[in-house]
Amino acid sequence: VILAGHRLGCLKNLYYVSKKGFTWIDGFIFISAPDSAGLIKRSGQFEKMFIEAEKNIGTGRAKRILLKKMLGVFPISSRTLINLRKGGIADVFPLVENPEEFGIFQEINKPILMVVGEKDSVIINSPEKDFEILKEKDIVLAPTADDGYYMVGMKKATDAIFTNQHYGSGKVIENTILAAEKAGLTVGLSDLYVDIDTKEDLKLLYERIESDEYECPNTKKYIDEVIKERLDELC
Repeated sequence: VILAGHRLGCLKNLYYVSKKGFTWIDGFIFISAPDSAGLIKRSGQFEKMFIEAEKNIGTGRAKRILLKKMLGVFPISSRTLINLRKGGIADVFPLVENPEEFGIFQEINKPILMVVGEKDSVIINSPEKDFEILKEKDIVLAPTADDGYYMVGMKKATDAIFTNQHYGSGKVIENTILAAEKAGLTVGLSDLYVDIDTKEDLKLLYERIESDEYECPNTKKYIDEVIKERLDELC
């Protein structure tokens, strides 16, 4: 049995195995696993939404959609937002705060394939190569052009490569490899891609999609339907 999840689905799967155990699971696939609780706390922009959510839950309206959209785009219910609060049930992948312990994640002793980011063709082209690398290495990393990485795969889960990292420093993949080697783990590299961290990155990606350099139909559809009108304004 391979337990797979995308974005919040990753957090749901981690929460599930924290309650039910994972002895019957052969491996995990996490696509774009987010530290939603950590990002929300760091942004400091959701306090009014938390107050509204708590009020709704207190009056028996936990499923009520909040007046303000998450990031100005996504509708979200009161209960879902509270679950995403630091210390909530979705706080199971604490990457942002750079902790020394990773809770249930570090307890998993089964193979894990994790894609950190989103690019349609990655899901089509890379996994077979990544699994081949894992036959000879303990860890596989897929680098990004800004010296980070968008995917990490492990034969056995370890938090050694995440602990005491400085994300956004421009040396993430270099420091990750050093941390792995210090822990006695071997590392292989997969395909390099450009990831999307800023609004300028997003605009460049859209230009490449329109020029047929990249084939990302789902990403293009989302940009066209949701944020294309604001893209020039944002950049």
